[in-house]
Amino acid sequence: TLLPYTTLFRSSVIAISSTSECCPMLVLEAMSVAKPVVATEVGGIPYMIENDRNGLLVPSNDEAGLARALRRVLSDEELRQRLGAANRNVLEQRYSPCFAGRLLAETDNNIMSHRHNVEAI
Repeated sequence: TLLPYTTLFRSSVIAISSTSECCPMLVLEAMSVAKPVVATEVGGIPYMIENDRNGLLVPSNDEAGLARALRRVLSDEELRQRLGAANRNVLEQRYSPCFAGRLLAETDNNIMSHRHNVEAI
C-alpha cells in the first residue's frame, strides 16, 4: 500500500515491523522523501537498508529492539537527518532510471564480451 506523500513528509521515521517481506515499496517511498527507516531484518530489507548507514535494522520479532531503535532515531535529530539524507542518496544511486540504464548497459557489455570470448574458442 502506498502512503500519501503528505503522511510521508510529516513522518519523522518510517517503521517496518514485518516478519516477512520481499522488496517493500514503503522503503523506496521513505527514500524518496529522505526519511530514515527502522525495520526488521527480513527478506529484501537488509539489501535496501544498511544498518546505521541509511536506517536501523532489528531482528524479526524483536519488539524491544524495535522500540529501542525507534526511540534512538526519534530522540536524535542529527541521526534522523543523517539517515534520511543517506536514504535519499541510496535511492538516487541504486534505484534511479539512470543507474538502471547504466547497469543494463554494463550487463549487456559483459554478456557480449563473454559471448565473443566463447566464440573465439
